[in-house]
Amino acid sequence: MSALASEVDFDIIAVDDRQEYCNAERFPTAKQLIVGTFDTALGQLSVTPDTFIIIVTRGHNHDEEALGHLAGSDARYIGMIGSKRKVKLIFEDLLRLGTPREALAQVHAPLGFDIGSQTVPEIAMSIVAELIAFRNLDTLPEGYQRSSLVDEIKAPHPAS
Repeated sequence: MSALASEVDFDIIAVDDRQEYCNAERFPTAKQLIVGTFDTALGQLSVTPDTFIIIVTRGHNHDEEALGHLAGSDARYIGMIGSKRKVKLIFEDLLRLGTPREALAQVHAPLGFDIGSQTVPEIAMSIVAELIAFRNLDTLPEGYQRSSLVDEIKAPHPAS
């Protein structure tokens, strides 16, 4: 996905806590590689209104940690891969931890256009197509817009 995104003029910054996965061999087009704990590494990112963030980690806990750091940032676009069930679980946890509902409502998740992708390259294409559309149109095309999964999560009842 990073090579495809790079081909359409996105600058790639890869972040991982494992050197064997965050290196020039795996990300030859990356502008920057940051290796470290997600807490530390994400703190090194310069997030601006021109920043597009894609959260694709190796597990639910790392996705949640990354989104917890980045939700509500100045990023123009934040997307996270995952099933609807996984996304809702992450949103529920972050809401309980105090992440504002409005910040989570801005997250594009599950990430990518629904084009019936079956393979990794097809998934990558659907994600990069969504990034291009958002960059060029400042929104998603009408047929691809969807409500946030945070809208399906009931607000917790206040403690009595």
